[in-house]
Amino acid sequence: MPDMIQFNAQKLAAVAVAKSYDETRYYLNGVFISGDTAVATDGHMLTKANDSEAVNPEGDHIFPVSKKAITAMKSNKAVKVKFENDTLSVLNKIGEVLYMEQSKELDATFPDYKRVIPELDFDSCKGSFAPDLLARLAATAKILITAPITLSGEDSKSPHKVQYNGQDEVFSVVMPMRK
Repeated sequence: MPDMIQFNAQKLAAVAVAKSYDETRYYLNGVFISGDTAVATDGHMLTKANDSEAVNPEGDHIFPVSKKAITAMKSNKAVKVKFENDTLSVLNKIGEVLYMEQSKELDATFPDYKRVIPELDFDSCKGSFAPDLLARLAATAKILITAPITLSGEDSKSPHKVQYNGQDEVFSVVMPMRK
C-alpha cells in the first residue's frame, strides 16, 4: 500500500460506474489507478479518466469503491478522493472529510484494458446496445455534467468509444450486443 493516493472525485465517480459487482471476478469490483489514470470495467463497459493533478507515488492499485462512496463523490461539494491506510475519504475543497469508508487495496492484477480501447477515431457505425448499459452511460454523463454522448466504432460488432461532450480526459468503451 502506498502512502497516499488522491484523484478527482467526479472523475473517479464516473469511472466507478463501470466497475463490476460480480464476486467471481473480484479484481473487477474496484477501480484501477495507475499514475494519473483511473479505469474500471465489468467486461461490457469500460471507463477511463485522467487527472493531471492526481497524486499516486508508486505502482498500480485496485481499490474497492462502494455505491455510497460513488454517491458521495458525485456531490458538488466533493473535490478529491484520498486512499490512505486502507481508507477511502471523499474530501471537499478545504480538505474536510465528507465521507469515509474502509477500502483495502485488492491483491490482484487488473486486465490489460488498453487492448480493448479503439485506436482509430471512427466516424460512426450502427451498433446495438442494451438499455441498462445505455442508462449507465447516461449516469456517467450526468456525473460529468455534460449533455451530448457520442458513440463511434469501426463496425457493428467492434468496441465503441463513448465520448462525453467531446472531452478527452474521460471516456468509456462499450461492446455491442451479440445477435
